Amino acid sequence: MVQVDLITGFLGAGKTTFLRKYVHWLNARGQRVCILENDFGAVNVDVMLLQDLLGDGWSVVEEGLPGRTAVFDDPITEGMNGLRVITPILMSHAPLDTVTIMLGTNDSKERFGCNSHLISRGIVRLVKKALHTECWRDNARPDVLVIVPPSITPEYDHLIFKDAMGTGCHERCAGIAAQLEPMLKDIANVRFLDANTLPGAGCSPLDGMHMTVQSHKVLAKALQKALTGDTL
Repeated sequence: MVQVDLITGFLGAGKTTFLRKYVHWLNARGQRVCILENDFGAVNVDVMLLQDLLGDGWSVVEEGLPGRTAVFDDPITEGMNGLRVITPILMSHAPLDTVTIMLGTNDSKERFGCNSHLISRGIVRLVKKALHTECWRDNARPDVLVIVPPSITPEYDHLIFKDAMGTGCHERCAGIAAQLEPMLKDIANVRFLDANTLPGAGCSPLDGMHMTVQSHKVLAKALQKALTGDTL
């Protein structure tokens, strides 16, 4: 018999914290655990894995939102523009030591009419706003880590999100890293990580755009190395 546990609760109720401890408790008893994540919920597998890798001396705060863009107002779904909300988000979690920004996938939607270059310029604008937000610990040197997400696969155009995303998303996503890295090169206190260069990081064959469980593990390990000063 398979045991199924349903974990629900409002935003900030502590679902992720409970899930982390519950999974450890089950593993200690020799049980294997499979986590089925509602993509529109608050539990974030990346955050949970990263927190475990970093340990109790770190506090990882999630501010993920499915559908969020770097700078675009979405005519279909209100409140997706990261540039409009990043200042109050960062200030509400102050003081901060590091901010990671991993956006670009949703900016590739056909309805925004942008190429890889313009998407990258939007991400740079968001990064600069984060750097100048009064959220850093003791007003010390800011630290922003920019992550390019795994690119949408060409197969997405035949899968579940093809109509919601529109055509050409794969090509636009695939070009972001090459455009974005040189734009960030001369900006102080900014680091860059292209998740597409990590072996084992990629999108699920089920929809061609969301990360697999293995990809989450690979990315979390790479982030641990980046945040603790180890070489990527």
